[in-house]
Amino acid sequence: MNYNNDLIIVGGGPAGSTMVLSAHKHGLKVLLLDKEQFPRDKICGDALLVHCMTILQEFQLTDKLLQELHAWTGTHIQIFTEHEHLRVPWHSHVVSKRKIFDNVLFQAAKSCVDTREGAKVGNLLVKDGQVFGVQGTYQTGESFE
Repeated sequence: MNYNNDLIIVGGGPAGSTMVLSAHKHGLKVLLLDKEQFPRDKICGDALLVHCMTILQEFQLTDKLLQELHAWTGTHIQIFTEHEHLRVPWHSHVVSKRKIFDNVLFQAAKSCVDTREGAKVGNLLVKDGQVFGVQGTYQTGESFE
């Protein structure tokens, strides 16, 4: 199957999905590929930094994220050790499980560009020193280019 895109982004996590949204905003035809199916979980500390919230606001995704069950805002974070309990001021204001956060971004990207889940990229296609595409395999075993 052949595609004609301005940009191919491999990986639909926060960086890839945000890049998709930005590229789409600038009128590029984008293909987003990810080896997993969304929503998918990923181990992480789950805290979002203040700068992240600015980007979410730019793409009008703040309310969507905060509607999810495990996203919450707060002013402090509590850290427990074996012998201590610390309450530290927290300025990121949002904690969200990666499964939820990544899926909110991925679904926003999916709503505006062509996406392929379960698509593991194995190689870059290069001609005259320039990358012009990718090659890989779907979870079904079917290959793509």
